[in-house]
Amino acid sequence: MRHTRVVIVIAVVVWLHAATAAPGATFTVTRTADTAPNGCANQGCTLREAILAANNRAGADVVELKSGTPYALALPGAGEDAGATGDLDSTGPLTLRASGKRRATIDAAGLDRTLDARARLNLVRIAVTGGAGPDEGGIHIDSAGDLVLSRSSVHENDGPGVAAEGTGSVRAVRSTLRSNGEHGIAELGGGGVALSRSEAIGNGWYGVQELDGGGIRVARSRINNNGFQGVQEFGEGGIALRDSRVNGSDSQGVQEFDAGGIDIRGSRVDNSSFQGVQEFNGGGITVVDSTVNSSGNQGVQEFDAGPLRLVRTQVNSSTHQGVQEFDGGGLALTSSRVNSSGNQGVQEFDAGAVSLSRSRVIGSASQGLEESGSGGLQLVRSRVTGNGDRGVSVNDSGNASVVRSRVAGNGDLGVLMDEPGLLRIKKTTIERNEGPGVQLEGGANARIVDTTISRNESGGDGGGIYKAGTGILNIVNSTIASNQADGNGGGIAIDSGGSARLNAVTVVRNIADADNSLIGAGGGLRIIGAGTFEIENSLLALNDQLSGDADDCAGVFDSLGHNLRTSIADCGGFTGPRDLARSNPRIGPLKRNGGPTKTVALKKGSPAIGNAGNGAPNRDQRGRTRDSKPDIGAFER
Repeated sequence: MRHTRVVIVIAVVVWLHAATAAPGATFTVTRTADTAPNGCANQGCTLREAILAANNRAGADVVELKSGTPYALALPGAGEDAGATGDLDSTGPLTLRASGKRRATIDAAGLDRTLDARARLNLVRIAVTGGAGPDEGGIHIDSAGDLVLSRSSVHENDGPGVAAEGTGSVRAVRSTLRSNGEHGIAELGGGGVALSRSEAIGNGWYGVQELDGGGIRVARSRINNNGFQGVQEFGEGGIALRDSRVNGSDSQGVQEFDAGGIDIRGSRVDNSSFQGVQEFNGGGITVVDSTVNSSGNQGVQEFDAGPLRLVRTQVNSSTHQGVQEFDGGGLALTSSRVNSSGNQGVQEFDAGAVSLSRSRVIGSASQGLEESGSGGLQLVRSRVTGNGDRGVSVNDSGNASVVRSRVAGNGDLGVLMDEPGLLRIKKTTIERNEGPGVQLEGGANARIVDTTISRNESGGDGGGIYKAGTGILNIVNSTIASNQADGNGGGIAIDSGGSARLNAVTVVRNIADADNSLIGAGGGLRIIGAGTFEIENSLLALNDQLSGDADDCAGVFDSLGHNLRTSIADCGGFTGPRDLARSNPRIGPLKRNGGPTKTVALKKGSPAIGNAGNGAPNRDQRGRTRDSKPDIGAFER
């Protein structure tokens, strides 16, 4: 019984609230003139009078304008807030709507801003234009209420199209913010901005700007040809772009400050004068299924410790770096392309790691891929090709890994590692670079397995590989073929105390002294000065010193046995067990013989067949099992 009384009391309270709440009213505008307000009578109601009548009532009211009709403000008196002169002042929740499918137009005619709202304001099929004065413009809203534009237009106002200073949000649905003197939308109170199927085009400053962390969401919209940033957000709110286009921004296309982050999916950011996409202070950037084209500086840039991630995305024709990350956040590309950057294609500073998977970096004017911190680098099933300088450059002490990738046709060298750390290269092709295929300096170590390094051309030493300084180079089951060096070591040059070890490696048809300058020796291998060079189960064949005799190697080597050479000139130390010297190795050309990389096959009757030792790997470079009498070199017949 007590429970029943409680229910009755609650029901009475709800009934009393419903009875006392003021229902919304609809005021129909019947006159287009803007005369001194004198009440909204049934036979004569101006737009100004209708809004004043709504202000005098509690509740959410509707003012209905005639579809396709212009309403021009005509009463001077800017700065007055009672709605009697100048702009139209709305103090309560209000909807302005056109009666039919065509927009009704409210034109401030340069007298003042057009609309000034201090509560929630909805515009449905309304065009707002002619607002005057800097910081005035089309619509000003200063409240906790939201501004919603539906199938509306805010255009050709002197200041911002929309300036929102309260804590409410701004939403535009199937609406246009066009050719306003300042921002399309400026949201200053942290309420956030959302655009859906809308446009912010040709505004003098920002297309959409949000301050104080409310966030911006743009879906199926266009933000084009704005005077500064297309989309800019300050604070921790972040930016989300979905199925949208940001084009022709005079500064950044999309910019976010203060850790909010940027998330772009299914979108295009084109023709930005500075960065296409830029984020400060660690919020991070994610770009998925999108393109960033023709940025005046970087295509995608992240400052501070936030991560940068591209998935199935293209970054094309950036004037400086295509993708750049500062301060340790790390950088990851998956199934993405970075094309035709004016400097580096992909660049990372500080301690963040770089990871590329199934991606391409093509045609950069400088390095294709540069990692300048200690975070390390990983390249998997990717291509770094046709860049004007180095293909891959690792410039600090982090480790690097290149797996099932191709580094080719770069203008300086293929892969550089010039600090302590370990470079791992596996099942990769490094070819046709205008410098060493791999260059190791500064104490760098390297392990190269199941890889082909071919047709690289060095103007100095080491056509295929150049190793200088301390550190160890270990090569297993790999092919070093048809490389050239104007100096020493057409295939491999070891200099200044470095160490190398080869097991089951094919070193064939490399050339030293390729410019015929009489400077350079060791067509296949060259050890210069101090250092060690151990070799076992390896094939040195048909290498040449252009100005001299056939020359597989030059220097003093430490043979661990079971090697085959085609020349003995200038090679010391090949006295290991079962070492062979035969002038005709009976080998084929470098080509596809199965497996992920090209190899050099052994022909029938080759002296390399069956003469490797038990220390040879269980499988050859192609991944095929070796038999009980393995063959010398990287290929098992």
